Amino acid sequence: MNIKLIIILLFTVTIFACNNFTGEFRDIQKEEYTISLPDWLEETEDLAEHAHFQFKSMYRNTYGIIIKDNKDKSFKEYQKESINVLRNFKEITNLLVIDSSFSNNKISMELLGDIDSEKIFYWHNTYETETQYYQLVLWTRSFDRKQKYEDVIKKVMDSFNIKK
Repeated sequence: MNIKLIIILLFTVTIFACNNFTGEFRDIQKEEYTISLPDWLEETEDLAEHAHFQFKSMYRNTYGIIIKDNKDKSFKEYQKESINVLRNFKEITNLLVIDSSFSNNKISMELLGDIDSEKIFYWHNTYETETQYYQLVLWTRSFDRKQKYEDVIKKVMDSFNIKK
């Protein structure tokens, strides 16, 4: 095969692969909640075995999980334990809370840490219902991805809705 033809084929495949995702949001309906995800975040099962729902884009290095737990302790204790899970990852160092808020049985936090020499950014919401706790966690690596995808990530975070 001609080298020019191979280059043209690779270029064409790359262009079509990049254009397959429009950034349009789709609603995911689960029994207990709904969430809207851009078309480039795909469902997966390989991020955390304890997660109720998982999604990722390896190309954009952006990941997310939803965790559901029975309510067997105070909201404050549950939130503290959930953040300590991040703090206990050996790969993550210098984990800092850079923003936080509390409203209507929801604690929202943004965290920054290091993995090796690269920054990692987390958006972490914890929700309390009468019988359950939920965590919605999204993360990405590097400042450029944070800047590029932060608005989309916040839209995903804001779209999470627990059914009553």
